[in-house]
Amino acid sequence: LPFNLRQTYLFARLDDDQFQQVTEFSRTIKLNDGQMLFQAGDAADRFFLVTTGQIKLYRLAMNGNEKVIEIISPGHTFAEALMFLESPGFPVNATAMGTTELVTIDNAQFLTMLRGSVDTCFRLMADMSQRLKLLIKEIDDLTLQSATGSGRRLPLGQVGCGRRKHRVGGTPKGCWRRGCRSSQKPSHVSCTTSLNRI
Repeated sequence: LPFNLRQTYLFARLDDDQFQQVTEFSRTIKLNDGQMLFQAGDAADRFFLVTTGQIKLYRLAMNGNEKVIEIISPGHTFAEALMFLESPGFPVNATAMGTTELVTIDNAQFLTMLRGSVDTCFRLMADMSQRLKLLIKEIDDLTLQSATGSGRRLPLGQVGCGRRKHRVGGTPKGCWRRGCRSSQKPSHVSCTTSLNRI
């Protein structure tokens, strides 16, 4: 495999034998720009690790417009939550942004490996709990930045008069790259996190 899987939290705590098993039931695929990886409703029988390029996760509105859920960057996994939830199908579409390479891991074989070691399951749970704490802290930091920014007072000359409205503050730095819903206008953007990611 062209990417060091041990850099990823799902594989970092595996022993050598378990890691060897993962490399045996994993494979690498390459997508061209705009090529679809899966559609909503397709069987969720594997999860993925992006090694190069980006993957766009999105849904289609009734009017056909895309509602972007998240952009997955290199070094990040996605769809592993569906494996643990035993969800039958993907709830979103996934398309490559630029030339993209991914590692795909079979859900059934990965779960079989985990069921063979309680210790590995506990180590994985510990790492996931730590990631959850970091994500919660990130939410708190972004919320504080947003509240501080929107609470600033504008100089009198910028307030205006009548019914004209002026936006105060802005989108927190880095928010757009952390899973914000790009279907919303930047002035009304609402940050999300990987907690709800597929």
